[in-house]
Amino acid sequence: MTRLTVLIMAIAMCLTLNAQDARNAEKLFTAGTYDKALEQYEQLLRTAPNNTLYQYRTARCMQQTGRYAAAIPLFEKSAARYTLAYYYLAICYRNCYRFEQALTAIEEYLATEPTEESRISHAETMRRECTIARHYMRRIADIAIIDSQQVSRETFLNCYRLSADAGTLAVSGNTASYTNQRGDQRIEARDGILWRSDRLIDGWEAPQSLPIDTMPSVNYPFLMPDGATLYFAAQGEKSMGGYDIFVTSYNNATDRYLTPENIGFPFNSPDNDFMLAIDENKGIGYWCTDRRQPAGKLMIYTFVPNAETQLVGPCSPDSMIQRASLTAPRIWRQDMTTRIKNDNKEHQNHKDSIMIEMADNIVYHHLNDFRSDSARHNYLILVDRQEELRTLRKRIEDMRERYHYASQAEKIMLKQAIINIENDIQQHLSETNRLLINIREQEKKMLKN
Repeated sequence: MTRLTVLIMAIAMCLTLNAQDARNAEKLFTAGTYDKALEQYEQLLRTAPNNTLYQYRTARCMQQTGRYAAAIPLFEKSAARYTLAYYYLAICYRNCYRFEQALTAIEEYLATEPTEESRISHAETMRRECTIARHYMRRIADIAIIDSQQVSRETFLNCYRLSADAGTLAVSGNTASYTNQRGDQRIEARDGILWRSDRLIDGWEAPQSLPIDTMPSVNYPFLMPDGATLYFAAQGEKSMGGYDIFVTSYNNATDRYLTPENIGFPFNSPDNDFMLAIDENKGIGYWCTDRRQPAGKLMIYTFVPNAETQLVGPCSPDSMIQRASLTAPRIWRQDMTTRIKNDNKEHQNHKDSIMIEMADNIVYHHLNDFRSDSARHNYLILVDRQEELRTLRKRIEDMRERYHYASQAEKIMLKQAIINIENDIQQHLSETNRLLINIREQEKKMLKN
């Protein structure tokens, strides 16, 4: 066998293996198994770096698996042959906060006269969102992030440790509500609209829609203690993608809220951002986002609110992107970080430090003092009831203070509200006494065994 024959056979074998690899890669790609398909196409691209199909498919797999920056140069190389690359290029630029380039890619895609209506509609939506985002890239808020925590979507409100004066947040299903610090006013989201109801003598009045400019899918309200400044999240024409956080203020002269304003970067992003709440007593705020998070997870950011809006000063485009996307190395406020840690520690210690007198002059101070599982369980319930009692007593104290300078009509309402809370306090005290009896009996029974 001649050397030429061996060479020809080797080339033929390589071509056969390469064709087999290409078929396997295409099968994985068509099935939507993009992570495995990416491994195959990257290997094929190493053997044929100028193959535009391999460039395009590798970029598509990268885009589908969230490697947007790596996909951009490959889409740019393959766009001349595969014009759909412009559409995906816009998606990658948008997720990399390069909104000017995203808008250019969108125009190039639409100039190819595409026919698929769903992609055309999405491209037009991206054009609107990127135009808004480009505007806010010029005015990025300069804030100090002092903590971040990845949490489950179902339990994210547990990280919002608001003082009693900041009010109460609640989530039911996919909608949220806010109740003020006095417990006599509630704002809730329902059917994409914000509704307000006041607590009257005989219960809550029928909810009325807030006098605010109509926006689609409004949710996650938070009212500042001034009773006028309202934060909420909404989707739609003023959003740069998904839910964005907006702020508005009540205008007494018109009996309406002012036109809501998007609060911009870094609070908002092309993803979902919502549930901003500020605790003025502690000097901290929270908001929630699903940017760069796996399914079912959220990131809670804790920040220091500025008394007045402060913007990021002149810096390089890359630095601006990092500040807007919260990917820059953070300058932590050490004093506030320590305060948050101490607050969390104090919160935990407080929840685990109710003194209970047992028999024979023995006093239990902590959860770990108990041997009985039942007693330990009831102790945790007791801690929660004591926390609720503190909140109720704070509310009734505020109402009694308001009563002295209230109008006659307000005094009638406050009187009944005070009576209602007094009844709630009595119920809590009765339950607290019952829990104490059960805890002592359960622990005593365990100690005898």
